[in-house]
Amino acid sequence: MTRPKGPPPPLPDWATQLVEDTTHRIQNATAARKLWNEIFNEEDRRRCDDDLENAYRNGGVIGMWRNARGGTIDDALLDAAHALGFLTEQARDSLAQFVPGRRRKLDPNKPHWDAEARKLTYRGKVVREVKRPKQANNIVMILAAFEAAGWPPRIDDPHGRKPSDETRRRDMENLNKLIRVPIIRFECDGNGTGFLWKSLPPPRATKAMKAAKRRKK
Repeated sequence: MTRPKGPPPPLPDWATQLVEDTTHRIQNATAARKLWNEIFNEEDRRRCDDDLENAYRNGGVIGMWRNARGGTIDDALLDAAHALGFLTEQARDSLAQFVPGRRRKLDPNKPHWDAEARKLTYRGKVVREVKRPKQANNIVMILAAFEAAGWPPRIDDPHGRKPSDETRRRDMENLNKLIRVPIIRFECDGNGTGFLWKSLPPPRATKAMKAAKRRKK
């Protein structure tokens, strides 16, 4: 499905920071050499006139990628960073929602937080919606952090709060209590430093498992 016509949505804070960090990581000579020696093929290098130093001097890694494989500056940033290992596939696709005309590829086995629609989806279902993001800023930041990291099982608390801060536990309670479809759950990590997400079996599967246990008794 293609994006609707019109300007891309404005970058939220998490996306702005991720773009800045990613640009800094790839626009240097070390990344350029890795791209040239380990990722580019002969045809890619030929399109850069077979001259690494000149290609890098005239646009950095982003310019090299555009010369070799085309695309806009935004496309080159995302694709080169992913190829170099600085962006996970899901982090790249999360940023891609802000690039007009670009198709997004989402991993169906992981959740997805759509910052523009303010909806969390998982297994093809909308499981959580944040209707008042200003009042739920803590929750939005946590979901955005999971999304930016590519949904690993655990992330650090993006707020950087102390382990004794009780608002961390309340955030998890508020996040979980409005989940529409009980196929995902969020928890504190037990160390006071981060958060976890867990996949839960569908309700019907849960009932079937309980029934099977009863039959075995």
